[in-house]
Amino acid sequence: MNDIVFSPDSKLLATASNDGTAKVWSATSGAQLVRFTEQAGDVTSVAFSSDSRFVVTGGSDKVARVWRPTTGEEFAVLRAAEDIESAVFSPDNRGVATASQDGTARLYPCEVCLSIEELRRLAHSRVQSELTLEERAIYLHEQ
Repeated sequence: MNDIVFSPDSKLLATASNDGTAKVWSATSGAQLVRFTEQAGDVTSVAFSSDSRFVVTGGSDKVARVWRPTTGEEFAVLRAAEDIESAVFSPDNRGVATASQDGTARLYPCEVCLSIEELRRLAHSRVQSELTLEERAIYLHEQ
């Protein structure tokens, strides 16, 4: 095992292992809840977002992955030039930082980590054309 961390709410534990997996465990019962197997090499680092909604893992495959600790669903793949030794979320969950074996640190935006309201604002700011009323109802949940 390479890394272990509590979620900020202390309900979950996450582990990173040399077998290419990260696992999420119940901190109260010890039961394994999720097994994440998307890393192609050793998983060297694991961290929770400050709101416990996401986990980031880093590994020897030169990739950091953002995923949901309750389902294992992957949300983002962040590529580095060298093996990732450590990956963490910024305190506001707007970014991920990685540290690699070559001594470099990289910062990545994490737009998927934003709240629903922040994502709506971001979508509004990126709209290039006017949406129809029907499209606004479907995609922006406006009535």
